[in-house]
Amino acid sequence: MNSILPHLEQNIQEIYRKALDADAHLAQLKQQGMAKFTAIFDQNSLFKCTDRTFMPYVAELTQDIADFRDKADQAQLNIILKKMELLYQLLGTMKNITQSN
Repeated sequence: MNSILPHLEQNIQEIYRKALDADAHLAQLKQQGMAKFTAIFDQNSLFKCTDRTFMPYVAELTQDIADFRDKADQAQLNIILKKMELLYQLLGTMKNITQSN
């Protein structure tokens, strides 16, 4: 399981950079009176946090990876990968929206 850690860390770095861009765009939308949602992901998602920006979700995923580093568990890895997938999907959608405007 330790061989996957570098890949997880590389992915979280990429997600972090994309989340910074997405949060900046969300801040602009909020200033324009748009983006009136209450959370990025709904309460039924795998994420424990609820926030209107991406960075708290990235922080939660980063902590999940740190916890995984201490005790490698297949179930925990599956959750990490699913959370990454959710973030990548939504960040990709955000990027497509910002590029089309």
